[in-house]
Amino acid sequence: MLPAALLCVDVSAGEARPKYLRSADEVWVARALSEYRDREGMPRGDFDDAWSQKVEPALLAAGARRRAAEGVKYILDRAARDRIASTVAPEALRAEVFPLAATGLPREEVLANVAERLGMRAEDVETGLFADLPRAREVVPPATLDTAACVESYNLALVQGVLLRSSLVTVRLRELARSVVRYAKLRGLLAMFHPSDEGLRMELSGPLALFHSTLKYGHALAQFLPAVCVSAGYHLEARCALAEREITVVVTAGDPIPRVHALPKEVDSAVEKALLRDLRRMKTRWTVARETTALRAGEHLFFPDFTLTSGNERVFVEVVGFYTQEYLRRKLAAVASAGAAKLVLCVSDALEVPFDGDIPGAAACLRYHRRVDAAALVEMVERVGA
Repeated sequence: MLPAALLCVDVSAGEARPKYLRSADEVWVARALSEYRDREGMPRGDFDDAWSQKVEPALLAAGARRRAAEGVKYILDRAARDRIASTVAPEALRAEVFPLAATGLPREEVLANVAERLGMRAEDVETGLFADLPRAREVVPPATLDTAACVESYNLALVQGVLLRSSLVTVRLRELARSVVRYAKLRGLLAMFHPSDEGLRMELSGPLALFHSTLKYGHALAQFLPAVCVSAGYHLEARCALAEREITVVVTAGDPIPRVHALPKEVDSAVEKALLRDLRRMKTRWTVARETTALRAGEHLFFPDFTLTSGNERVFVEVVGFYTQEYLRRKLAAVASAGAAKLVLCVSDALEVPFDGDIPGAAACLRYHRRVDAAALVEMVERVGA
């Protein structure tokens, strides 16, 4: 995902749209990729200097926008790796050289002494001393990334970068809605779901709506984007803070974002897996079922993680990942509006978000640390189900 300084958004057409790379940009992107590979083995510091002084001006002359050119290098840097060019670990060389140097021996004599002891050339000892520093490490270009893949990676990273600067994201889905919902829940996103004429509308809090764990949550939201792109006909709007102003960025199914990301088959978090196992081991009057049909609560839809059933009694259980006080308040209020629905929320305390016990419905919130106490959950289910 691109950092804020490299985001390109066009607000000149009445709505804000990401400035994607298109097929016309592939010419200069191919050159960027070629220039990157031609400098394999160059120390990172020299590589970056050569790029800014020679390569980037050439890309701009070929029609690249400056931010786009910098963004492509950012993508290539993340796909590349660095190599320490020394046959002996630099820290081991330093452990040999520094004590000898402290005795006052001449530099050449110190290097020669260590070289003889380690079976190396003196010049290799000298170059290897600090070969592990970031600017000294040799660049190893990405081996499999081609021009088309680089363009796709840039476009995906561009939108992910936008999501990192969002306070609210609205997604409309026509297909694969339940699968996308599962993935949103797996990532622990703060999401409210609403039925719509076309299918499903999701409202997800953005990182800027949180006061804690904003970076961690932002990455979870950005990683959710490929799941949205799998759904044909999706429509996404992100309310963002960019360039010191608030704008709404629109992303649609027709945008050049790759749709090659398959939805994961595994949609249970470790917490949910452990809870399901613990509940099934307990001998209670409740039968536990994994997942449920969607629960309608006024204008809202809920997708509980578990249903506990005993005769005609039925209690839904949802494991909450990230949250805010306002998110819990809205969710509990929506459930209360449904009247007959009974829901227990399992809320993690790992985020160190203050928990307001006076929120209406807070009595149906079970706090947990790393693992949900199944016995405590059943006890709360008994109270809620009564």
